[in-house]
Amino acid sequence: LQEMKRLEAKVLASVEERSGLQEPKLMRVVRAGSYEVARHLLSATDGSWEHPDTKDALGESALFEATAANRADLVGLLLLCLAEPSLRNGDCQSPSDVTSDPAIKALLDSWCGLKVDKALLRQAVARADPRDRRRLAAKVELSDEELDAEVAAMALAQ
Repeated sequence: LQEMKRLEAKVLASVEERSGLQEPKLMRVVRAGSYEVARHLLSATDGSWEHPDTKDALGESALFEATAANRADLVGLLLLCLAEPSLRNGDCQSPSDVTSDPAIKALLDSWCGLKVDKALLRQAVARADPRDRRRLAAKVELSDEELDAEVAAMALAQ
């Protein structure tokens, strides 16, 4: 726990604090791109837990940061921790509106119950953290075989 607290402090120190935006700690951690610290904050039982839908002054949550940065690992983690993909910011945009990644858009839209391109959905789930892939796949109704094939294809492409 102490090691995670040190990592959290290091991550928070590495990311610029946007004065006046009242950003939740989780949002800053996601903006810094730290999957491990975000995972800790979303599962902490030591009082440091943060709700994934806590918004900043612009009405954006950590999911907006993850989608804008096209981070499938963080998007997947946040969705599994009950982040709401249909939230709207002050400009009436949803997280799906702020990503430039069609695979992440497919994951978000599928999470909301919309029909999406299955190939894009497989790509997004395969890019999630390995600890989250199976649960994500189950939530969006991808079979283990579909997921395994996509992960293998990604590995070959690298």
